[in-house]
Amino acid sequence: MLAWNGSGFGLSWVDKDGSESRVMFTNLDSTMQDVADSVRLTYPPWSAHSTSLVWAGGVYGIAWEHEGEWLGGFSPDLDVRFARIVCGCLSGADPDNDNIGLPCDNCPDDANTDQADVDRDGIGDVCDPCTDRDRDGFGDPGYPQNECDLDNCPEIQNPEQTDVDQDGFGLDCECDDNEPAVNPGHPEYNDELDNDCDGFIDEGADDASFCCDDEAPPDCTSLFCWSPQVGATMYQVIRSDSRRFNLDCESVFTEQAEWFDPTVPGAAEVLYYLHRPTEPLAGSWGPQSKNPYERDPLCLP
Repeated sequence: MLAWNGSGFGLSWVDKDGSESRVMFTNLDSTMQDVADSVRLTYPPWSAHSTSLVWAGGVYGIAWEHEGEWLGGFSPDLDVRFARIVCGCLSGADPDNDNIGLPCDNCPDDANTDQADVDRDGIGDVCDPCTDRDRDGFGDPGYPQNECDLDNCPEIQNPEQTDVDQDGFGLDCECDDNEPAVNPGHPEYNDELDNDCDGFIDEGADDASFCCDDEAPPDCTSLFCWSPQVGATMYQVIRSDSRRFNLDCESVFTEQAEWFDPTVPGAAEVLYYLHRPTEPLAGSWGPQSKNPYERDPLCLP
């Protein structure tokens, strides 16, 4: 079995010599040349069959079918055995002292025991000069060691990096590249635009809570609050005892991004709330809780 480790290969196999079979392992470079002596994992009187090999970042896992004693002279006692091989134990050299030796270490001069490599280019994140998951030559945000230009669409390959409205988001990853106030990182305004590119227009903030002004349970009050929307001057709140909002519900309007509700639900009762801006422009109620379709409260007239 062969497993790629980011810079070379691990190879495991069963070596048969007469009646003896043994599990072997070795490291190969990217050209399939040996870089260390082979390692023997099993010894007589035990025999082995069919290996499996995986690379788990700094360590190989090897499993094989182990043949033990014969039962009643007819069939062998078979089970599965497992071994871990740390690369440093095979090659010896480990210049960054992270217990992952050459040639397996994807950052040989920078300690990184987790061997994280999000763009899977064989170079660890802590030493990669261009962490680039979509492989378009531009680096992902959040990796300060990047020496390449920042990608304006880190999850969509766009080597042209076209950005008509110059809002920092590329044409291929936003819903309107002619409007600077529309992109996946923009807050929703009361302007009849889908500012945050989520498919809903002028919907209310999704941070509604009864814990306002930095309160935390159990000190929360009966004040239902949410982040105000830029441009909105009036909001609507509805309350129902059905999460589908298909039964009777109470509807109120408020000029503030909050509503005081003194109602205390019973022991076995649950109340559900929705809010949206209504002036100057009526906004969406947002998506349903279990699917991406727009919510349409049937309890309203």
